[in-house]
Amino acid sequence: MTTEDFDTWCDHTNYVCVLATNGSCCHGFLQKARELNPDMSFLEEVSNLYKKMKYMANGDPDSLEALDGGFNVSLETLQDKEKRDKIASKIREFADVTDEIVRIIKV
Repeated sequence: MTTEDFDTWCDHTNYVCVLATNGSCCHGFLQKARELNPDMSFLEEVSNLYKKMKYMANGDPDSLEALDGGFNVSLETLQDKEKRDKIASKIREFADVTDEIVRIIKV
């Protein structure tokens, strides 16, 4: 892929935006849902997992942003096998956390 063919938003950043939004923007909703439904105690754990995703996106030293795989990713970074492998591994961690959220909600 050439730089001219690389559409950062469509090819990568859109998905990073979804991960960051999921980890950052649901907490008020989850808190209100918990207030209105005190029997849904599992929502606290769900919120904690989304907070973990926020940290994974841009908080911990090994975050997606720290790996240069976040909003300002470059084609050069994604074409570097070592960097790409680390970014892909971090994205798989997001999938694992999401799977855990789904598991909790299904119970």
